[in-house]
Amino acid sequence: MLIRLNKTSHRVFAVVVALVAAGSYMLPVSRAYVASRKGQITNGPDAIRAAIRLEPANAEYPCRLARYLLFVSQDAARAVDSYRDCVALNPWVAQNWLHLAAAYNILGDSVAQQTALERAVSLDPRTPDIAWEAGNFYIIRGDVRRAVQLFRQVIENDPDKAPTAISLAVRAGASTELILSEGLPESVERHLLLLYYLAEIGKTDDAVRVWSHILTMGQDFQARLAYPYIDLLIREKHGAEAVRVWESLARMRGNSSLRTRTQVVVNGGFEDAISNGGFDWRYSPVPSTRLFIDTVEAHSGSRSMAIEFEGAPVTDIGLTQYVPVAPGHRYEFSAYMRTDKLQSSSGPRFAIDDAYTHERLALSDDMLETNVWRHRQVVLDVPGGTEVIALKVVRDPSEKEIKGKAWIDDLSLRRLD
Repeated sequence: MLIRLNKTSHRVFAVVVALVAAGSYMLPVSRAYVASRKGQITNGPDAIRAAIRLEPANAEYPCRLARYLLFVSQDAARAVDSYRDCVALNPWVAQNWLHLAAAYNILGDSVAQQTALERAVSLDPRTPDIAWEAGNFYIIRGDVRRAVQLFRQVIENDPDKAPTAISLAVRAGASTELILSEGLPESVERHLLLLYYLAEIGKTDDAVRVWSHILTMGQDFQARLAYPYIDLLIREKHGAEAVRVWESLARMRGNSSLRTRTQVVVNGGFEDAISNGGFDWRYSPVPSTRLFIDTVEAHSGSRSMAIEFEGAPVTDIGLTQYVPVAPGHRYEFSAYMRTDKLQSSSGPRFAIDDAYTHERLALSDDMLETNVWRHRQVVLDVPGGTEVIALKVVRDPSEKEIKGKAWIDDLSLRRLD
């Protein structure tokens, strides 16, 4: 339908109608714009209250006022009132319920605090940040079990916070059984975090229980992940338990190179890759000395360990293996060494030390110049208090420079009695 506006009165009427329509649209738009300018948290509480009056149905402004009152003014009582208005208008934001719980905590209203906390968790049960804050609240309140249940989400979904959540649960008094049953996901890696922490703080019996639980999980994992635990046990002088863990890895993975009872020196022929942990070889770089696996020169098999001395004085080449032994018994150490143009006043030797006291228990003859593979043998009487020895290649004395090359192969340790 076409409306003809021929008369002036008609035109005036149309303009008025258009202005009224535009005004009815522009008024809420301008009100929202003014409210957004006033309602910035940096403008302070009075400006935010003005924004609330302009847009009373907008939940964001009472939420901002509540945050200002709680975190800037530190007025928990007024913050509670504003947070109530905030969650009444929009009850679906978990963070607002957490802040409301914080305000209730300051006021000492534990019942209201718990209600707000549980509402936050129910809205966002799998977000680590929510579970972390809620869990900390329950730690403060002394409800360790609920905290552990919440920390499970943190441990499962936030690798950075997982170790802290585990240590906090343990320090709060959570039992190992509670953490295992309600605080950890079905992940060997997360169980190992608990294992490391318990061993580190000296709770060896609890760590042993965790390791036993890991073995029952039936999950495949890389053996090296257990090496920090074995290293802690060795350091804390729990050699027998360290051996049990090492051998359980061998059984689990069917790897004979990890065994210690039938083959006391692990990987003595260097035919397998070096693990750099546990009861395998460990290597720490030493200046002016280079170690590498030689696949051409070997006494037996196809590999040996080559050592290149570049001309500086060297005491310890940095290659060590911890070996469990029976205190008070006699052993025979055997190895082979080859040298090429090795120049110095003192050549490399095999040394056996107590792993803890560092007392030198045995030392082989050295080798210099150029030699074919030669047998090196020494008898070791293990002292009564020694359970773990450290097998090394050293120079003794070591004051003079050394240059040239040596190879070692087929290291073994055999009990004689």
